[in-house]
Amino acid sequence: MQFDLVTPEQLLISETATYVSIPGSEGSFGVLEGHQPTISTLQPGTVLVENDKGSKEYFVSFGFADVTGEKVTILAEEASLKENLDTDAVKAEYAAANAQLTQLMKSSAADADIEIVAKKVQTLEAKLKFVQA
Repeated sequence: MQFDLVTPEQLLISETATYVSIPGSEGSFGVLEGHQPTISTLQPGTVLVENDKGSKEYFVSFGFADVTGEKVTILAEEASLKENLDTDAVKAEYAAANAQLTQLMKSSAADADIEIVAKKVQTLEAKLKFVQA
C-alpha cells in the first residue's frame, strides 16, 4: 500500500509499506493493505512504517490519518525521523515549556493561552519519550 507522511512544510516520505502503526487519539492502531477506510485524529507519538526494506520510526505531533484500503496518508503538524532530533535540545525545550505552563497556571492567563502551552508540553513530552526510546 502507499504511505505518505506530510507536514505543512513538506512531503516527508512517500513509499510503499506493508504495515503502518499510527498513534490515533483513541489509541494506536495498525494498518495492513485492505484496511477498512478510516479517518482518525493523531496524538503525538510514534508512527512505525514497515516494508521490504525494513522498518522506520517517525515522530508525529497532532494531525490526521486518512486510511483507505490502498493508501495511508498522515497529515501532521510536525514529523521527523529519530536521527534528525537532538535529545538535549528536546529536553531543554520540554523544560522551558513546562516552566512556561507552570507560570501561566499560577497567573491569571487566559484559558486559550494555557491550552496552547499545554498542547506544546504534551507534544514535547511525547517527542522526548520518542528520542529516548
